[in-house]
Amino acid sequence: MKEATLKQARKVLDLIGQKDTPCEQLQKLLGSGLLSDLLDANVDSVDRNTFRQTIGLKSLNVYATIHGFTITINYDHSVKDSIKAGKYDWENDDITEKHFPSQETGTMEVAIELFHFGKNMETDKVLAELDKKGYRPATLKELLALGEKHPDLQREFTIIALGSVWRAPDGSRRYACLDRDGFERYLYLYWLANRWRDICRFAAVRK
Repeated sequence: MKEATLKQARKVLDLIGQKDTPCEQLQKLLGSGLLSDLLDANVDSVDRNTFRQTIGLKSLNVYATIHGFTITINYDHSVKDSIKAGKYDWENDDITEKHFPSQETGTMEVAIELFHFGKNMETDKVLAELDKKGYRPATLKELLALGEKHPDLQREFTIIALGSVWRAPDGSRRYACLDRDGFERYLYLYWLANRWRDICRFAAVRK
């Protein structure tokens, strides 16, 4: 198993800063041993709402949506040009037209919403919840348009597009996502091994 990286450590520090955690609270957490236990936990087996209730916090909503991202998308733009327009600080070289072919054409105004479930979720369950609400997962080109028009969104949370998938040579499914490293904006290609983490937002479009 690989050791934690400096990038991951910076994300922990960023989270502490975003929460405005008082020094006394952080010291109590370190002294209690709870943080040590959490670092040893089998996170994949923990339901976030159950965990929150255990530590005296309220349960999160099953899902939440963020509205207002109506974007004019030119689907005829190539993936390469769309990535360039997004001005990312880093992008995965496997996010290409070849790996993510598309039949989308024309220019259209699209309302993109972000779903947050507040817990670890399997892909099939995410897709089922979106379908139940009358949504489909956003495609790669829609994700790239969102990243171009609203560049600061991914500095707040990870955004996944499940509407486009690349089957890698090892057989794994890879999905594009907007993420960050510190203040830098990254265009990642995530490999789904088990479940999506509860911090993820899923871009979706009304059917």
